[in-house]
Amino acid sequence: MDNGDLCDFLESHPRGPRNIFVFDIINGLSYLHELGIVHGDLKGKNVLISDDERALIADFGISYVAMSTRHTTSPKGSVRWSAPELFADEHNENGSEVYALPTPESDIWSFSCVCYEVFARKMPFYQYPRDNKVMATLLRGEEIPTRPTSHGPDGIDDFMWDIMKKCWNYAPKERPTCSELLQLILEHLKPMVSPRQAQTEDGHAFWKAMKAESNEEFNYQEACQILTRLLS
Repeated sequence: MDNGDLCDFLESHPRGPRNIFVFDIINGLSYLHELGIVHGDLKGKNVLISDDERALIADFGISYVAMSTRHTTSPKGSVRWSAPELFADEHNENGSEVYALPTPESDIWSFSCVCYEVFARKMPFYQYPRDNKVMATLLRGEEIPTRPTSHGPDGIDDFMWDIMKKCWNYAPKERPTCSELLQLILEHLKPMVSPRQAQTEDGHAFWKAMKAESNEEFNYQEACQILTRLLS
């Protein structure tokens, strides 16, 4: 896609509309979660901007079918966008160190980090140059990304900041679900988004755009079955 990823697009279009990207991303993530699929590495670099300037979630390299009992031997995802619970190590029956795989709740934390990129045009925890400092901060349960002081195009309004803080709740089960966020965001964006932009196909404009970009017929139910077999 000529527009590149979300970060590149925002860098070259600093004064362009951004609210629609938030809608597109939560819309697409909601559909994934309905299928029982966790993305696991949601960040601005993994969101592409289509030719008609809509946001499309990409890079499903560590996506998997949600299975709460699964663990991994190392943390998955990108540190600055990862929920704190993914860094808490445990031990299996053999005494080996293991980590929880991403969950729908951790995707919600990451979604809020992408919102931060959309509105602040900075990566989460930009004040820390090293990822290990970010990880230590998250494990202590001390911080969320800093709200921008800008009142211009790189600011975050009170409504969105309140939503983002809810998504950054350190208690995973206290975070809102995709469906709850989609409803809230759609209601908030109605005055700012044209009817054409908000139009959905089966409730998900994201997948309409994805199908239009693809030259292949994709069976999402079959993908779920394949992922389940790989992880069983």
